[in-house]
Amino acid sequence: MPAKIIGLTYVHENQALAMATQCWCERFQRETGADAIVIDLKAIDGMQRLQTTLAKGDIDFCFGVQGVGSRLTIDSGESLWTHYQTPFLGFHYDSPSCNIYNHFCDSLYVANLYGFGCLFEIQQGYVKNAQINERIPYEVDPAERRGIPFKDRPIRMSFLKSGKSPSTYADYLNQIKPPLREALWAAIEKAEKNENLLLCELISNAFKACGFDPTQHWAEFWGFADWIDNYIRSKRAADMVNWLKFQDGAVIIGEGWDFIDKTGAKAIFKRGIPAEEGISVYAQSQFVFNTSPYGSDIIHERVIIGLSDYCCVVSDTNAWWDEHFANVPALYRFRWGTDYGPKILEFINDPTAADKAQTTIGFHRIRETLGGHKQIPQIMKIAKKVRPFAQQKSANPK
Repeated sequence: MPAKIIGLTYVHENQALAMATQCWCERFQRETGADAIVIDLKAIDGMQRLQTTLAKGDIDFCFGVQGVGSRLTIDSGESLWTHYQTPFLGFHYDSPSCNIYNHFCDSLYVANLYGFGCLFEIQQGYVKNAQINERIPYEVDPAERRGIPFKDRPIRMSFLKSGKSPSTYADYLNQIKPPLREALWAAIEKAEKNENLLLCELISNAFKACGFDPTQHWAEFWGFADWIDNYIRSKRAADMVNWLKFQDGAVIIGEGWDFIDKTGAKAIFKRGIPAEEGISVYAQSQFVFNTSPYGSDIIHERVIIGLSDYCCVVSDTNAWWDEHFANVPALYRFRWGTDYGPKILEFINDPTAADKAQTTIGFHRIRETLGGHKQIPQIMKIAKKVRPFAQQKSANPK
């Protein structure tokens, strides 16, 4: 019998969550023959449809990207997953600090799966729960799309990213009382100088240096971790936009860039578009730009799609990219805190850029490092462990 799987989605910026959930369902169908459907929890009948389906008792598991749906309850307040004894898998690709409550709950039927090693390290060291928590490989099966010839592409440089002013987070952090305020800013400075550290470790050390036990100040710890993570993300993106805005042929697509001073800007700013529609922008671009969340092995799809579409790609780097994507002609990796502007200009003005874009090295490196079919079998194996694990733990709570 084919497995029956439900993917849950909800409102998310640029419909990225809906697209990712649909892609997961298609992969389950393609690789295992499963009957995999998407239920939109924001739909009027979404929750009722989910409960009606679960009540039949034949669903193998449900899942939610970024843990969406992990804390659903029935009217009595009991976990939905415990009530229907149905495994739920949270697929996590963001730091636990982004929504710490999606990384633990009372239900033993909920498991947490982490796509990046640095996130799993945070979970193991700083998130306490009694659930199954496992690391899964980050895996893609990219389509080779040469698309429009490089010289005919209508967009010289593209950056698809929503923005938010870093001052939103900096102002909040500056309201923290000393000496913790200074200790946290010192942690941020360390992170900005080294992209491969663990943010939660830096923040924990800052707490301890000021005489605070992070476990006794749990809410504050995760609150500050969230604001610091967002500060670094927003500052990276804003710094890139402030550089790109002066470049002829740059197109910046995304909401939230009103705070940028556009005096003398040459770039074109466009409204945000749905994630699925955004895919077409890459094939029209000669150079794709990327900034990443903080983490030593974070992989962003902007780089993956850009190389798959035979673009030249400019991206910040980390230990993973340095190890696996050195000497890829179409990819220029830069470090924050360096004078990256002149080197990027040299890269995009290189007369051999078209030749670099057309080499197959980048695309084949993606397939070598991120291809394969190990991820889905591992997820299916984990899903089968959840019910016995929950039942055994419930019967023997100690």
